[in-house]
Amino acid sequence: MPEALGRIASRPVTARRAVPPHDVSVMDGYALRLRATEGRALPLRARKVIGRSLPGGTSAHLPRVGFTTAVEVRTGATVPPGTNVVVRSEHARRTGALVRPHEAVFPGQNIARKGEDFRAGSRILEAGTRLRPWHVAALLANGVARLRVVRMWTVGILATGGEVVPGRHARPGRDVIDTTKPLLIGLLSELGIRAVDLGIVPDEDVTIARAVSNGIGRCDVVITVGGSSVGERDRVRPAINSLRGAGWVARGIPLRPGSTSSIALVRRRPVFVLAGPPVAALAGFATLVEPYLRAGGLVTSPAPPFLRARLTRKIVHPRGVREIARVRLRARRGVWWVSGVERHAGGRLSSLTRADGLVVLDERRGDYAAGEAVRVRLLRDPLRPDAFG
Repeated sequence: MPEALGRIASRPVTARRAVPPHDVSVMDGYALRLRATEGRALPLRARKVIGRSLPGGTSAHLPRVGFTTAVEVRTGATVPPGTNVVVRSEHARRTGALVRPHEAVFPGQNIARKGEDFRAGSRILEAGTRLRPWHVAALLANGVARLRVVRMWTVGILATGGEVVPGRHARPGRDVIDTTKPLLIGLLSELGIRAVDLGIVPDEDVTIARAVSNGIGRCDVVITVGGSSVGERDRVRPAINSLRGAGWVARGIPLRPGSTSSIALVRRRPVFVLAGPPVAALAGFATLVEPYLRAGGLVTSPAPPFLRARLTRKIVHPRGVREIARVRLRARRGVWWVSGVERHAGGRLSSLTRADGLVVLDERRGDYAAGEAVRVRLLRDPLRPDAFG
């Protein structure tokens, strides 16, 4: 069952039995029966201990408790018939076979009644619930060891370009190291999505088309990296056009960096065509891929953290273009300020490694004024030693 953490329940689950199945003690102590006039007033009379109840037993073997008797109980043990309170061990003094409470108590104290947690037939979780650790514990407590869950999607990532090679095989000055595909695999992993590495293929229509078709056959979603602009060597779009059942949802979007990001459907499966430079690919991923996966309810990680910060200076921004700015943060007098902004450089990885977060500059508006508050999607904890200046 723990392997189901983060998965989505495909159907509702109801309790098969009462939890707890019997009235049980939630403390080590002594099970007593109080009169209506007892409990809150001290001193309480001593009781004779006539038995012991240990976890795992039922009430069938236990003596009935009266007003002058008591049964020693352990945490999780069934309380005997007639019991209406458990006195904690440290709140009672035992001498031989007699026990006397020395703290005030009240009926019902330290007892979990049968079905108090879950009644038989009550709903444990609804269909569509994302399983958290407490759901798993509740299911196991109800004797549910197996659960139907929604099958998690796989996302295949294909890199294109004859000049692109894995880092360990790169020849300095001649090859382009494949950094974007590992970046995207890492982003998917952080979302709890299983990524499939579809490899690297050269810029040839037939080869790319075959690789995309193979990816569609193996995965629920395919992402291609590189070859997405309008240059002669950019062959992803012609390759997709050659596939049966292919169509375009969007061919280029007003995004900076990453304006060549596109979406196609091939045999009813989405293919996200992202730019080759890593920062541009990340912008396309954050704008297109991640929202799609979250909308499908398949992302197991929580939504990314945000904070509000104020701009230290004006940002000139054209309407009609969404920009993914990489920013640094500083705190002054309890207020967070955006202290640095990198808006372009789609291939400059240092703009990510040095950034505290991302700010989306909205395509529906123009310039941002100095002092204006913006939402910052955090890439790391800004409360590092050098965060305060």
